[in-house]
Amino acid sequence: MKYLLFPLILTTVFFACSKHDNGPGLTSLSPAKGGIGTIITLKGKGFGTNASVVNVLFNGTVASPITISDTLITVQVPPGATSGFVSVGVNGLPKSNSQVFTLLSGTWVRKADLPFPPGRAYASAFAINGKGYFVGG
Repeated sequence: MKYLLFPLILTTVFFACSKHDNGPGLTSLSPAKGGIGTIITLKGKGFGTNASVVNVLFNGTVASPITISDTLITVQVPPGATSGFVSVGVNGLPKSNSQVFTLLSGTWVRKADLPFPPGRAYASAFAINGKGYFVGG
C-alpha cells in the first residue's frame, strides 16, 4: 500500500507546484520616464486585440489604449498619473509583473502643429507660469 501512496503524493506535489499562466504578461515599457501626455509603448504577451477589455493603470490612474495588439499597447500618460507601477489587466484579470514609470514634472506636452503650411520660421516662444506662448514668424 505504501508503494502506491508515494507516487500519488509525488504527483500531487508536482502539479500543485507547477507554474500557471496568470494572464497578460507586461515585460517592458518605453520610455520609462515622461510627463503627462507622453506616449508609452508597453510590450508583453496576452493583451488580445480588444481595447475595451484592457485596463492600463499608471499607479492606479486609468489610461485608455490608443493602439493594441496581442504583444504591444500604446497609451498616453493620463492626467492625474503619478510615478509608480504601470500594470495591465485583461477582462478584469490583473497583471502581476508591473513595470515602474517615473513621472517627470515640468515636461512639455506636444500639442497639434500650427495649421500654416509649410510652418513658421524665425518665431519666438516663451513660458510664463507654466503656459507656453508663441509669437511672430
